[in-house]
Amino acid sequence: MEAPRPTRFDVVHDLGRVAQSMAPQPLRVSRGEAWVAAASPVALVAVLAIAALGVTEGSPAAWGATAIAGLVLLASLVREVAERDFRGIWRWVPLPVLPFFYDRPLTLAGIAGIRQLVMALRTFSRHPRGRQSTEWLWTHPVEFLALGFAAVIGFGTLLLLLPAASTLPRGVSFVDALFTATSATCVTGLTVVDTAKAYTPFGWAVIAAVIQVGGIGVMALSTLAAVVAGKRLGLAQSGAVAASMETTAAVDAVQIVKVVVYGTLITEGIGAVILFVSFLPDLPVHAAAGYAVFHSISAFCNAGFALWTDNLSPYSGHAPVVLTVGFLIIFGGLGFLVLAELLEWIRNPARRRRPLSLHARIVLVATLVLIVGGAVLFALLEWQGAMEGLSFPEKLLNAFFQSVTTRTAGFNTVPMAGLTGATVLLFIVLMFIGASPGSTGGGIKTSTATTILLAVRAYMRGREAVEVGGRTISQPTVVRAVVLVALAATACIVGFFLLLMTQDVSFESLFFETVSAFGTVGLSIGATAEVDNSGKLVLIALMYVGRVGPLTLILLLGTTASEPVRYPEEPVALT
Repeated sequence: MEAPRPTRFDVVHDLGRVAQSMAPQPLRVSRGEAWVAAASPVALVAVLAIAALGVTEGSPAAWGATAIAGLVLLASLVREVAERDFRGIWRWVPLPVLPFFYDRPLTLAGIAGIRQLVMALRTFSRHPRGRQSTEWLWTHPVEFLALGFAAVIGFGTLLLLLPAASTLPRGVSFVDALFTATSATCVTGLTVVDTAKAYTPFGWAVIAAVIQVGGIGVMALSTLAAVVAGKRLGLAQSGAVAASMETTAAVDAVQIVKVVVYGTLITEGIGAVILFVSFLPDLPVHAAAGYAVFHSISAFCNAGFALWTDNLSPYSGHAPVVLTVGFLIIFGGLGFLVLAELLEWIRNPARRRRPLSLHARIVLVATLVLIVGGAVLFALLEWQGAMEGLSFPEKLLNAFFQSVTTRTAGFNTVPMAGLTGATVLLFIVLMFIGASPGSTGGGIKTSTATTILLAVRAYMRGREAVEVGGRTISQPTVVRAVVLVALAATACIVGFFLLLMTQDVSFESLFFETVSAFGTVGLSIGATAEVDNSGKLVLIALMYVGRVGPLTLILLLGTTASEPVRYPEEPVALT
């Protein structure tokens, strides 16, 4: 008997089943992983709750926290061996280091708890709902950046709360750890405790790590991880990477991320070698190497953290250290797009026949003017003041360095306490302007300030178009610059107002601290050490907004909304 011929419905049905079988299926989470993920937050909460009570090392409560975390670790290890999940061997990495903290139960418990938190997040990311959340974040870069920086700050805070990270008997407080983690992630450099004395080498390593993540950028690192994992970037992801570089121009996301990562590591490596040779006469070999790497990362990322109580003042007359840190700050503050264009211009002879882009020219000219102008004004104002006692070459060297570091980094080689009022105002202006777009620095950016000045010049000349260098800056770009400056000023005013309400500190010091926090600079004339916890929280919010706010604002302003209705124009009197 001849088999019935398949109908059109049967063919379509079979093709649908084949397509369904070929579609990527969500990763399934085993029952063991689900139990471990459920137990992880419990262990972590128990550890942090006991640590928050301020129990001393060696107490029964502390050993109880260690036992809870240890049991969860043991259950995880048994589950992995039973299921032969040897691909998860990376999760066993913390185990060999735990015996070194056998006499510090809170540290042992903290490491175990943080490890369990990482495992819980990994398990959630493999769950269908976790995968949906990840995909949603990829298509919503504003939320991705905000949550990404917040996650790095939170993880850094947990690590700095570990007793192994602090030299203090009971460790640093939660607010101080949160302040330090925020300052490092937002590459600011403001400190409420002495970094050189309050933290151990492990704490310094944590600070350097979050500085590196905050400097390179959460979006760039996430894109790099996605590319390594074989994930293809869509238009939304490429646009988000471009916006994280603070540009609305079309860029190759993968290429720019490679430039960011490779350029950062190479530049920091060269700086670390020079600093290592400079520190070697004063420090042992291992200490000189660690100090060189830390300060190279801190300088290129424009963070301003130093491992001396008085910052870089001990090396105010040491030209190799001052110049190396200074040029690392400049390279980090120019912006990765400008650095990539300069590198291409140098390597490709054919590229030299054409001028640099308008963006690169504006950034380079503005940076040069601010460095030279700031150095000249600082030298005139503080020649017999903060720089008194230095030789003529040392005064020129420190005037150059303070002009460079004031806009973005926050290092200082001269005392900040005795500055004149005119110098304080000069520093506030430089800090508010900040670095360049797509860089590791903050502020309203050099190109934004230049665009505003060019627009004022065009208006005073009676021209509607903003022209410079044979090019016209588009009207939306000018509007974005005005909005950025207005919102930056609003954030500073609100933060300054809250500090004035809650702190009994001088007007000048609080205003300086406000702009320093928002501009992610890190210079201080003493107010940071005097504020209470409420003032610290205000400064934390300012640092976070100053680092994340401009990036998310660029993303929001980069999307043009449709205007179905246009109302008639009517003049408004302004003067």
